[in-house]
Amino acid sequence: MQGELTGERRGIAKPARRAPSLARVAEALALAAIVLGGLGLRWTNLGLTEFMADQAWALRRAADFLAGGGLPLVGADSSLGAPMGPLEVYLLAIPRALSADPVVASGFVGLWQTLAIVGTYVLARRHFGRAAALAAAALFAANPWAVEYARKIWTPGPTPTFTVLLFLCLYGAVAGKRRYLFTGALLAFALLVLTHPSGAVYAPLLLVVAIVFWRRIGPRPVLLGVALAALAAVPYIYYQIDHGFESLAVFASAGEGARPLSLQALQWIVMMASAAGYPALLQSEPGGPPLPDLGVPNALAALLLVGGLAVCLWELARAWRRGWGKTPGWEKYALLTLWFLVPALVTLRWPAILYTHYLLAIYPLQFLLIGLALARGGEALARGLARGRADPALLGTAAALAVAFYLGASQGAYFLAQLQRTEQTGQSTFSGVSLGYGERALAELRQAAAKLGNPPIYVYAYRYRLAL
Repeated sequence: MQGELTGERRGIAKPARRAPSLARVAEALALAAIVLGGLGLRWTNLGLTEFMADQAWALRRAADFLAGGGLPLVGADSSLGAPMGPLEVYLLAIPRALSADPVVASGFVGLWQTLAIVGTYVLARRHFGRAAALAAAALFAANPWAVEYARKIWTPGPTPTFTVLLFLCLYGAVAGKRRYLFTGALLAFALLVLTHPSGAVYAPLLLVVAIVFWRRIGPRPVLLGVALAALAAVPYIYYQIDHGFESLAVFASAGEGARPLSLQALQWIVMMASAAGYPALLQSEPGGPPLPDLGVPNALAALLLVGGLAVCLWELARAWRRGWGKTPGWEKYALLTLWFLVPALVTLRWPAILYTHYLLAIYPLQFLLIGLALARGGEALARGLARGRADPALLGTAAALAVAFYLGASQGAYFLAQLQRTEQTGQSTFSGVSLGYGERALAELRQAAAKLGNPPIYVYAYRYRLAL
């Protein structure tokens, strides 16, 4: 009988070991397809990427740095006229060391943001499950706003990767109870702000988390994180001291005379979860092939985003009724809610024009909320349809991914259609000249300089196309 029992147990155990293995393989293949698809969108026809004076300056500064021109203390000037942190220049030194071709640098930005897609999957997989993770990664990979900003050599472009790193550490410290990861969160915050000052919107969030979870985190991780953040900012701090903190004065003066309350940030956050408003970003002109109608997918993405936020609030309400100590896991919903609310509240009285690239550092929040809503909806659907005939978890994941695939495929196709339209009409991207057109113009100017012997023509062109 013992042998029969042992054999029976072995017979039951074998399928149990096989099924998770197959599920893991399928999940890995799905993630690989998502990452490669997202990278493919970001690398398609990079000659249509905008390249103007800002891009040329950043690459030239990276080239000077590699040539022994000294450690950059600041980056490009912000729209307010004050220099930003130098981290963009440090990052661009990597592709510039490989090639002087701006296309390589543009491709590097796309690759860098692809790391954020992987990080989004890791964050969601650890805390919200497989369905939410794959859905969030797929939507991030195909989102036209994310793709467009990942193809351009521009200061806000690298920010989502640092945002993902920030929240991976924050979730690990709070929800995972590994308190020294809060040190990493503070360091990631510093790197985010040193890339673009819009990352400063997370300062109140970090303060709230440190206060609420002070007993869990403790003083040492906080002090160590502050020290590492200050160390990372030493070049920028040195510049500010040497120049009388002029940048901080400019940023502080911009906050004077705040405008009336505005929900524009909320509007942009919701719109940037889909393709809504994307042609306006490109200042698209009439003509060329028609673009697909994404009215239904855009509305569905906005509805799911609100649904994901509702799930978070529902879970927090349950935890409040039951007692925080009796409800494990409530912290992950609290962090996701704060991730949404704090930037929205901080920008309610934004003193200047609120550009969409100021909100790029909020990615991938929208996709995590949508992924959470899809996962919960898939679970509910599976419980109603399975009735013992199928694995509810598998059925729920399939339902969530089907909707995510519909949204991602429609948005990815929309981006490619807009790219084709840009190529056929010959219009520029954003408000500037694309890389391919600039290369042709520079070639013609060089020919003119050779024929006419007019150095100023060549010098002017070279000034704004320094990377060629």
